[in-house]
Amino acid sequence: MIKQLKRRFVTAIMAAAFALLVVVLALVNLLVFINTDAKANEMLNVIKNSNGVINYMSDSDINILDYFDPTGQAENQSVYAARFFFVRFAANGEVQTVNTEHFETLSVETAEELAKKAIESDKEIAYINGSFKYIIDRGEGESSTVYFLNMSNEFKSVSSILRSSFIAGFTVYAVMFVIVVLVSGRAVQPIVENTVRQKQFITDAGHELKTPIAIISANAEVLEMVNGESEWTTSIKHQTERLSSLIKNLLVLSKAEEKSKNESFSEVAISDIVSATVASFSAVAYRNGKRLFAEVQPTLTLWGNDKAIAELTNILLDNAVKYAADGSKIELNLYQKGRQIILQTENVLEKGTTVNTDRLFDRFYRSDKSRSRETGGYGIGLSIAKAIADSHKGTIHGESVGNKIKFTVTFNIKKTGDARNE
Repeated sequence: MIKQLKRRFVTAIMAAAFALLVVVLALVNLLVFINTDAKANEMLNVIKNSNGVINYMSDSDINILDYFDPTGQAENQSVYAARFFFVRFAANGEVQTVNTEHFETLSVETAEELAKKAIESDKEIAYINGSFKYIIDRGEGESSTVYFLNMSNEFKSVSSILRSSFIAGFTVYAVMFVIVVLVSGRAVQPIVENTVRQKQFITDAGHELKTPIAIISANAEVLEMVNGESEWTTSIKHQTERLSSLIKNLLVLSKAEEKSKNESFSEVAISDIVSATVASFSAVAYRNGKRLFAEVQPTLTLWGNDKAIAELTNILLDNAVKYAADGSKIELNLYQKGRQIILQTENVLEKGTTVNTDRLFDRFYRSDKSRSRETGGYGIGLSIAKAIADSHKGTIHGESVGNKIKFTVTFNIKKTGDARNE
């Protein structure tokens, strides 16, 4: 139980941390890209407004304080280091000028090709060819000029920030995982202690209640011997029997949920166990006016506890017999599918019966309380079945389709040696 709680605690914390990490990284890198894009737009507008005429400045001409001008009136000095080019088109659409003075490594043919693509795209400002951003300046008449800014260095910076942020983020995530694993034991300890105390209380209370119930039952029998049987003594005996059965089920549930490491697990013949349980229920079903049909694949074995498997099968069949519609058919199937063994029961419910499948395995849940009282149900049986399935590393779920209800238990087949080492 402690391992399961620690696993759930770590999973929940790390899932939340992962979601937060992804959001933060995405937000940081989005802001970096937006800022880079805004600077690119600003530089393109400076180039456009100067008609592409930017005179490079020497280091002695640049005043570093201009970069921090509080009035915002100083010209953006970063444009002087920009690599850009522009292409002018005449009114007839022919290329008039190709200026690659600030981007000497670019050929005139490539510049013309990019400019034509930009004009054809019908977008005034956009990215093109992966590493360029352009802006179109519509002149008088049909003439136009396309200014291009090389964004290679900016994209490298964005990629570097992206890579660094992810490395830093997931390094922190890994460190956090180690810390969470280390503190998970202390975090779940109060829950574990409370659960242990709760189970101990059920066990102690169950044993303490057995004696007064036995005394009440014996007194009722004495009263019948002295004064004869009456509706009152019959009611007392009936209620004490119900209490005894309820206490027994609570103790069984508490024991099933303990999943002690000392529990006797071995290689069990599940086919034989299920077949024997079916045989014992055939007469019960017939007596209740119902038909039990079973298909059990022979020679199936499972690593588990034979008594627990028998109890699980008993609970499923008992539940089916109690709640199946009169005269209906009850089906049981046991078969192997890949590396799993599947145990299923299916039966038809009485008309008008509604079942909340989400609560089927909750303690004391009964879909039809009035009928449960008639059949002696307490809503604990399926909780015991789930605890048994969990203790065998299996799963159990119920589904209601139309007027039928089906329970499916899935066991994973493991090698004997692997199962012993768990």
